[in-house]
Amino acid sequence: MSTYTRRLIAVLIVLAAVVPCCFAATSCNAGRKIDVGGYSLWMRSQGVGSPTVVFESGGGDDSSVWSDLEPVIRERARVRTVVYDRADLGKSGSNPHPYHIEAESRALGRALAKCGIRGLIVVVSHSYGGFISEILAPKDKRIQGLVLIDANIPSFQNEKIAVNLSARYTPLAQKLIKEKARPGRSYCVRIKPIQLPHAICGMCNSLWACTSSTSPRSVAGLILPMR
Repeated sequence: MSTYTRRLIAVLIVLAAVVPCCFAATSCNAGRKIDVGGYSLWMRSQGVGSPTVVFESGGGDDSSVWSDLEPVIRERARVRTVVYDRADLGKSGSNPHPYHIEAESRALGRALAKCGIRGLIVVVSHSYGGFISEILAPKDKRIQGLVLIDANIPSFQNEKIAVNLSARYTPLAQKLIKEKARPGRSYCVRIKPIQLPHAICGMCNSLWACTSSTSPRSVAGLILPMR
């Protein structure tokens, strides 16, 4: 077991010791899709104990990235764990609404509530997931702690970054919209944007987004909802 894994387990065991016990939810034990407002997120809870440890993946990753670590945390810290897939990832549905990071944090809160997670929560976040957890934590009284693993946080970003990203990607999106698509062509576009609250945006991670759609407009939608 790596030093990193041992340290994370130690942190969560300490949190489990200091956070009081709570109601045990079972409604998502087998994993299921939960309606969060016009689309569904897949979520699974396992184990019993308090606090509930929720794993928030990095950009472009689904819940499978926690498959090795999650059971170790659950068994050694004797806590309930929750993994889920954000919209358009893994087993979750596609979000038909314009993208906004605040909407992703609200969707997580709704999914946890509908999954019956009523007790106290510690969120383990990686990379882009740091944005989600830090936006949700001040608004959700259930969240009593954050474990940030190489995580992005909103305070790292500023208006200058937002302006630079908009200047960089708006022309690219407009070019793709005008491009004539060839049937069956597969588009792959390297993207970096993300929208944070109060017009602050930016993202450190790079992802690859792909679609086989013949509509240039759908390809542009992969880059940035510049509306």
